[in-house]
Amino acid sequence: MGTDNDRDGRGVAIADFDNDGDPDIAINNGQGDSGIAERARARLYRNDVGNRRSWLQVELVGTRSNRDGIGAIVEIDADGDRQLRHAHAGSAYSAQHSKRLHFGLGSIDTAVRVTVSWPSGLVETHADISINQGIRITEDAGLELDVLPKETTLGGSS
Repeated sequence: MGTDNDRDGRGVAIADFDNDGDPDIAINNGQGDSGIAERARARLYRNDVGNRRSWLQVELVGTRSNRDGIGAIVEIDADGDRQLRHAHAGSAYSAQHSKRLHFGLGSIDTAVRVTVSWPSGLVETHADISINQGIRITEDAGLELDVLPKETTLGGSS
């Protein structure tokens, strides 16, 4: 079963709810014309396809900039291949996607360099970051590795 259902879908958010490196989908449902509360249950569609590729997730904590690092630009350099992500808010209809920045790294199997350009103007670079993990970067205070708990137990994806 895909993400199609007979509910009155009103909001969708994409996030790695189980911290396994692949995005999952949450759908918030309205009651619809029937007004039946049962129809209003949110649904979590867990991506259990499995990670066949490398990835890195970056969580930002601003100190001189805003707390969530909104407006920051994060650049990943993986063996000369560069990716940019812009930290932003307000990314979904009737929902909010995760503020973690997800980088799909394909077949890269080496450490990467992460550069953050903060809204305050500060630019920080962290080298030799291992892949397939979540990291937290705090503005002007450094980096924490493996901050995301490994896969958690979630309910089914019905």
